Amino acid sequence: MKTTATPRTVRSVHVEDALWRQRVIDKLLSTPPRSARLTFLSAPAGYGKSTTMAQFAQQARDGGKQAAWLSCDERDVDPVLFSESFTAALKRCGIAPAAGASLANSLAAVEAPLMICIDDFEQAAGPDVEQLLSQMLQTLPHNVSMVIASRKPPSHQFTRLQLAGQLRIVDAETLRFTPAEAEELLGSSMPGAAVAQISHYTDGWPFALQLARLRAESSEHQLEPGIEASGKIPRRQIFDYLAHEVLSTIGAPLRDFMLEVAVLDVIDADAANAVRGKDDSLALIRQLCNIRPIAVVEESSWSARLHPLLRDYLIDTLELQSPGRVSFLHQRAAAHLAALGNVHTAMKHAVDAGRLELAADIMEDAGAIRLVANEGVVRTRLMLRLLPEGLVRKRPRLHMVQLVLCLIEGEPSPFEADFERIEYLAREEAWQATPALTYDLEMTRCMVLMQQSEHVEQLSPWSVLTQAKGIVRSGALDDPRLMAIILPVEIYFLHRLGPIERCDRRIDEVVALGERGAYTHNSPWIPMYYARSALAKGRLAEAERMISQSLQRDANFLRFNQDSLAQLVNSVLGQTAYLRGDIDQATLHLSELMRANTTFRFEVCYARYVALARCHFVRGEVQRAFDLLNDARTLAIEESLPPLNLAASMAYLEFQCLQNPAEAALLAGEMELEQRWQWSGQDLAIAWQVVENIARARYFCMLAAGRLDEARETALAFKARAHRLGFRASELMADAMHLQLQYTELPNRAQAKALEALLAETHELGLVQPFVELGTRMMTVLGSWLAQRGHDDDAAPSVKWATTLIGRINDAHRERTQSVASKLFTPREVDVLYELSKSSTTKAIARNLTLSPETIKHHLKAIFAKLGVGNREDAIRAARVRGLI
Repeated sequence: MKTTATPRTVRSVHVEDALWRQRVIDKLLSTPPRSARLTFLSAPAGYGKSTTMAQFAQQARDGGKQAAWLSCDERDVDPVLFSESFTAALKRCGIAPAAGASLANSLAAVEAPLMICIDDFEQAAGPDVEQLLSQMLQTLPHNVSMVIASRKPPSHQFTRLQLAGQLRIVDAETLRFTPAEAEELLGSSMPGAAVAQISHYTDGWPFALQLARLRAESSEHQLEPGIEASGKIPRRQIFDYLAHEVLSTIGAPLRDFMLEVAVLDVIDADAANAVRGKDDSLALIRQLCNIRPIAVVEESSWSARLHPLLRDYLIDTLELQSPGRVSFLHQRAAAHLAALGNVHTAMKHAVDAGRLELAADIMEDAGAIRLVANEGVVRTRLMLRLLPEGLVRKRPRLHMVQLVLCLIEGEPSPFEADFERIEYLAREEAWQATPALTYDLEMTRCMVLMQQSEHVEQLSPWSVLTQAKGIVRSGALDDPRLMAIILPVEIYFLHRLGPIERCDRRIDEVVALGERGAYTHNSPWIPMYYARSALAKGRLAEAERMISQSLQRDANFLRFNQDSLAQLVNSVLGQTAYLRGDIDQATLHLSELMRANTTFRFEVCYARYVALARCHFVRGEVQRAFDLLNDARTLAIEESLPPLNLAASMAYLEFQCLQNPAEAALLAGEMELEQRWQWSGQDLAIAWQVVENIARARYFCMLAAGRLDEARETALAFKARAHRLGFRASELMADAMHLQLQYTELPNRAQAKALEALLAETHELGLVQPFVELGTRMMTVLGSWLAQRGHDDDAAPSVKWATTLIGRINDAHRERTQSVASKLFTPREVDVLYELSKSSTTKAIARNLTLSPETIKHHLKAIFAKLGVGNREDAIRAARVRGLI
């Protein structure tokens, strides 16, 4: 994110050039309700909103407050860009969002007195931006206030704040000049009677009074409105008359200059020279100081801005004087700004000139799809929206931009059909086969692969990616953005299919491209790439640290980008917390995905349904887990998402193995588990999470059926596959599955050493859940290993970690039992049932619960009756079927 100061984060008016209006400032402070944290200045153009707010901010500064300033433009209607602009304004005051905190939470933590001024808010007004501001206002501390100036009245979002006593509104009536203020402004320039007459005619309209002052000060003759005092006249008529009068008093060179540069938002010497085709603009910009405050001049950079009303008048006047001249000037401005790389503003000038084809040319010349690399999705979409749909679809390069944007954000669209049509037209219509079109076709083909991969069980993208990289590498020397499009697609597939080691190298290449400016506004994705690699390797702390960096840099970017980066953030954080054994935190993050916009990206759908189902299953919420998996399977069938269907089906089978082994055996046949297991051995073509779920399902099915050799073979094959592809977290899980079967009460040295190595690495990584998932059998293995070592090594890290894991397994299973069984059994019966699940004898249960054996027998009899069984084995089986243990 850019943090350097821009004109939009600097106060847009000079208070020393305007009449100080203490009356209005006092109104801003005293207008009810007194509890308001937001003051909303609402009035048409020319009522001095910006000047009033600037004076208000200056008084706050004089009183020891900091004041942040933001002047909105049309791009700020997008909440992502508004958040960036808002953050840049805060950073000028030394305030930056804390790691992982939203803007609202960051403002809530501000301790120093602060006023936030937002000008031209009508440019940014929209549901998402207003929701963001509402959230900020609800948490603003007493020492922070906000002032908004807008030509439009506040929306219903702000009306609710007003009803809650958080908003005061100051309208045009308050901002009008009183007769006394008009006398103070104009008294030195004209007689009192003339002042009264002008004040009456203008109805206290501040901008018209400023024009009258300029006219009077620049002429030896009195201003003669020529209107009878009996009535008032329309503001536009007053303005046109006074503007004409003012322009008639300045020299022809300056007047002609203003007419020609009125098309520019910001007038600097280079832009003005380019638009006018002359080289004397700097001297004329300096002369604009004579018509302050309707022209704001920054003497440090010698740039200027004309009041919007004056700009409109000048443009209308020029068009009447010289039809077509305004369009010509806009075209010159477009060419100048396009050469500077200011693509959006250049396109807007072309559109204002009525030259839509020129606007399209500018976007294509700037790179078309390549703009996604350096400008990001949001800015590229804003550029595309300047063009009509028909023109976009008529131009193949722009149509491909549209496809790529929809692909990245997961929006529904007939991608493959549209791309096939573009390819057909490119071939059959004999479009000029330029390198740019060839590059765009290759980049889009790679992006379409991402969409295709969601709808087939297996897909090997490597030949297409290799071909595309070979084609674009020649052009990448001149434009590194080409590789900045291809490499993230390759990273996408490497994270999904492996190998992870190659993925790390590609991420480093993207970082290098970012340093060359080819990945500017996509920089938040780089920590996400590293975080996903770290998660695959089981490096949980590193994954969380990378996510924290992303949040610190772009806290509010995530809040308003729900279809892409934010969903992956919650996915990674949720699965990281799960592996760490923090099921509550994992459930919190993964549940956020259920509230987000629907996307069919496999990684997000997997986290939303399968990973969340695992959280509920671990907590004993078995039915909720099965419901989520059934929802996933239904969605997968309806939307043709085979990878999701397969992963959810295998997780469903795994849970059934743990709950109802007999039913699971039948289900395994229906799901063709053995065929799936053999099929999953194909590397680099099947999503790893699908492979992992197949392996887990087969392992637990073999375990439940007592086929221990086949369970052992499954664990070893699973471990070998994970090792080849670099999914270290999965490899350690497979290692634990295998050691659980290999380890005996009298283990050999090799087994003990292997378990110690597993404990040492999982301790370093913080991996808990793989042990918890293996349950009481793993607890027995760990207990046996500890007993073998004796008490001499109690301080050893591996010993402490094994003890910790036993406690975590015990706590997890007890919590699960209590969660499910509490509705059927008494608390003491729950304790007995939990001990029973560990196959403990009556005496062992009595000893563990410090009760007598007779009391335990009494509780067992009650448990058998409630479950409708007659012995321990049937009780354990029935409890598993009901999800009690």
